[in-house]
Amino acid sequence: MALLVVIAALPIAACDSPQADSGDSTPEPRGAYVVTTDWSQEGATLKGVSVGAVVAVTVDVSGLDVDLDCARRLAYRKVEEVRWQLLRQGCAEITGPAGDEEEKAAQEAAVRDGLGRWDPGLWARTTRWFTEHWQVVKDVFGFVVSILGLGFVTAFIGRMWAKRYEKRIHVVLLGSPGSGKTQLWRKWKDDSAPFADSRPTVGVARTPALEPVPYGKYTLIPRITDTAGSEPWEIRNQLNQSPRRAKRVLVFVLAPRADNAAGVGAGFDPRYVAEQKGYASVPRAVLGDRRLNRKLDLVIVFGTKFDLLSNSSPEDSSAKGIRDQFDSQFQEHRNLIEGICKKNRIPFVWIVGSAKTGWGVQQIRESIRKVVMS
Repeated sequence: MALLVVIAALPIAACDSPQADSGDSTPEPRGAYVVTTDWSQEGATLKGVSVGAVVAVTVDVSGLDVDLDCARRLAYRKVEEVRWQLLRQGCAEITGPAGDEEEKAAQEAAVRDGLGRWDPGLWARTTRWFTEHWQVVKDVFGFVVSILGLGFVTAFIGRMWAKRYEKRIHVVLLGSPGSGKTQLWRKWKDDSAPFADSRPTVGVARTPALEPVPYGKYTLIPRITDTAGSEPWEIRNQLNQSPRRAKRVLVFVLAPRADNAAGVGAGFDPRYVAEQKGYASVPRAVLGDRRLNRKLDLVIVFGTKFDLLSNSSPEDSSAKGIRDQFDSQFQEHRNLIEGICKKNRIPFVWIVGSAKTGWGVQQIRESIRKVVMS
């Protein structure tokens, strides 16, 4: 027979009872509880030792495989409940002849609840809990998502709707390296101080200074490209990428010389002027390309750096002679672009000015306002 020795520890109140003082060798503790401590196993008999006023009780655990570590952690209210409690808390397993119905039910409950030796582990417990409470979890999760998602979806739809009807102007500025494209854009977008030290653009420039900016009811979205090293199909693709509702403007920038530090009276650099005429074939090819998904809304040829030739504005009568010379130097450049624009019925504007001083920049704004915003 397998025996389990358990210890009945007497509370202080129980030890004060008259029975405890009478010298009775087997006191009956009132309100006592049964605990297991310091177990050792010798064959089929389990013995225990405790400290203090105790009453040793032997419990028959025949037919049970007891987990001593688990049993040691339990507290029992009554001796009669030890077997049942061991099974119910998963500290024992029926291995011999089937016990009574209560013991079998206790073990089944421990297995079902995953207690003691039947504990499947944290992951399995978590999975089982979610499985058992899945409907509640799903309902709560759906409710939370609906609350959080409603605002997100509303904001997303609002952004998409606003984007659909947002008025944009995609501006592509073309020109030779050193012609002053970036400087022109900076002066064009606002009235900040001129950037005479702007470095020449190499390839396609997308810098913080070229971020989209508000322009009345529209948003200007710039792209600056060197004609040197650029292929017409690259610029065509840039234009084709703009949204269908966006307006598209191409600005071809010309300059008398690449050097900004030459000073007034430096005159034209014939080699640089001739070089720009060759590069004029790039925007001309783009404007005549049938693969351009739709024609542009405006083309501007802007002759800049007039300040290197005169102290007066090109619109000033005192600078008329220099202005005529400027128009003559770039007549062929202008004709190449204007001719293809007329053929394709694209509005064309020729403007002479200076990005450094701001001459002609207001004319650019007015040209866009009249042609694009009308």
